[in-house]
Amino acid sequence: MPNNKSDDRIDASNNSGLTKKPWITVVSYAVFGFLWILFSDRLLNLLVQDSDLNSTMQTYKGWFYVVLTAYALYYLVKLDYRHIIRLNQQLLQQHQELEVAYKESIILEDALKEKIDHILDKQRFIDTVLDYSQVAIVIWSTEGIVMEANSYYLELFGHHSNDVIGKRWLDFYEDEFEKSRLEAMINSLKLGRSVDSIESKVQKKDGTFAHILWNNSIVFGTETSETYIVSFGLNITKEREHELKAIRLAYEDSLTGLGNRIAFEKDIEELIELGDSFALYYMDIDQFNALNDLHGHSYGDIFLKQLAEMLKICCDDMKVYRWSGDDFILYKKYNTESHSIKDQMNDDVEKIKKYIHRKWHLKEVSYSPTISISSVIFPQDGTLLDDLFRNLDYAINEAKRIGRGSYIGFDPSLRLAMEHRIHLETRMLTALSDDHFSLYFQPIYHLDDGELEGAEVLIRWLSEPKVSVLEFINIAEESGIILKLDEWVMRKSFEFLNQYPEAFNKLMLSINLSAQTIASTEFIPKLEELVSQCQINTAQIQFEITEHSFLKDFELADIQLNKLRKMGFSIALDDFGTQYSSLSYLAKLPFTHLKIDKSYIDRIVTHKKERVIVEQVIQLAHSLGLSTVAEGIENEEQRLVASKMGCYFAQGYLFSKPLTENEFLEIL
Repeated sequence: MPNNKSDDRIDASNNSGLTKKPWITVVSYAVFGFLWILFSDRLLNLLVQDSDLNSTMQTYKGWFYVVLTAYALYYLVKLDYRHIIRLNQQLLQQHQELEVAYKESIILEDALKEKIDHILDKQRFIDTVLDYSQVAIVIWSTEGIVMEANSYYLELFGHHSNDVIGKRWLDFYEDEFEKSRLEAMINSLKLGRSVDSIESKVQKKDGTFAHILWNNSIVFGTETSETYIVSFGLNITKEREHELKAIRLAYEDSLTGLGNRIAFEKDIEELIELGDSFALYYMDIDQFNALNDLHGHSYGDIFLKQLAEMLKICCDDMKVYRWSGDDFILYKKYNTESHSIKDQMNDDVEKIKKYIHRKWHLKEVSYSPTISISSVIFPQDGTLLDDLFRNLDYAINEAKRIGRGSYIGFDPSLRLAMEHRIHLETRMLTALSDDHFSLYFQPIYHLDDGELEGAEVLIRWLSEPKVSVLEFINIAEESGIILKLDEWVMRKSFEFLNQYPEAFNKLMLSINLSAQTIASTEFIPKLEELVSQCQINTAQIQFEITEHSFLKDFELADIQLNKLRKMGFSIALDDFGTQYSSLSYLAKLPFTHLKIDKSYIDRIVTHKKERVIVEQVIQLAHSLGLSTVAEGIENEEQRLVASKMGCYFAQGYLFSKPLTENEFLEIL
């Protein structure tokens, strides 16, 4: 582009010269003419005295003046003309330069306009991105002053721009720890360090908080020395709430709101690390499944919720957890200075029993629970959680073995008892494989004519005569060996029946089945296999089950028992009167026989109430088409009363003790 300032100076000087030259010419001409007129005549008169010659010289003088002034005028005009030509050339050149400059300015203006439009488009795009972005964007100075915030940020925190712009960002943080973290972040950014994935809690205008994950960048001004921080915040409040909910669910029982097994293990591990003495209680509700089976699981859930609330109140100095199902665990720190921990623990157990051993009203259902409780003390009963819990298990097993509502504190002797049970389990498995068990038979007779009806099959452990039947049966049920034991008894009974078909004729063998066998999915297929192998008449086999066999899963028991009936087996409800003794079972399940427990038979002679109960049960059973069997008849008076009540069959020491195979074959 031309230099406009120098061109202006040239134009000014040229114009000035052009303007002054005409005046110079006129003035010069006037002065010269004046001087010529003034002095030329005088000079001529002095030089020429002759008048004629003087006249002639005057003429020459006039011509000379004309020529001289013409030449001077020509010279001056020529100078001005040259100057005008030069000025005209300069003017033309400047005009051309102006045309070029004008065209360039138009091009520059268009380019500038295009750039401005492009910048404005980019600005509008950036503004749109900022306003519609689902990320909080804040621009602030290194002094912590907010310079700009996008719409998402303002909407998220409930602010107007006036509430934020020009304010210190620290003022939006309530927690001092968060403030100190923000200050440390600013210092790191000033040093040029990257500060990403910083999570913070920012207070909203309504007082609530949002969890934001920030990524931060430092921006240096291009035209100024100012430095800005641009923060991009991702709202992770919902994610944090979900995480907290997941953590709460991981550590909280969904039904009762108590801590669960994971929470218990975490808390106890922390207590163990502290080293302070504390006690653990394991609480199991006795026969809780009966409530679910009789009235439905909804009633069981109602009770568990009420129990949890009650435990929070009555055990406010303890921490309560729901371990599983109807099992709860509690822990408490005790003051050892006042009196012994065990005395305090006994008082606490009695307090818990007092609150629980009462009548509970679950809608229209009344429920009277009992609980079995065990306890251990840290560190004397174990220094590790596994040791403590194993010892709790030893103690609760002993409490449940003793009976409903029992409390047992751990004692090392319980461990010895458990080791003894484990030893017996091993020996039992060996005895099964080596056929060291044997069948015994207790005859069952008709009460009206004394004829032999059949026998109940019993099992004896010949190689361990010191181990009672009750003990090894209980151990077998606890360990699961009862499944193999039941199968062994069925196989041996079927083989015995098949071996002496003529001797048995129409006699019936009654075989006891455990609850585990009834619930096993392999039971019916295995039974069908045994029937096929031994080729027996299923009408000569009766299976005896107790109420315990169907309290846990009534529907499954119903299915299994109906399958047995379809196969031709008879089914007896054994030990009636020792469990819940719900008469509804007699109508709902496909029983063919009802066996009245010995505990009732023992008192039918001397106690009128028991006699009335037994008589009513017998009449009800008969009306339902069930045959009745009186267990444990030991004297003639019991036999006569049972017979008079209409009981069909009986067994007991009055008739015969349990017999070996050979002894039983002799009476056949």
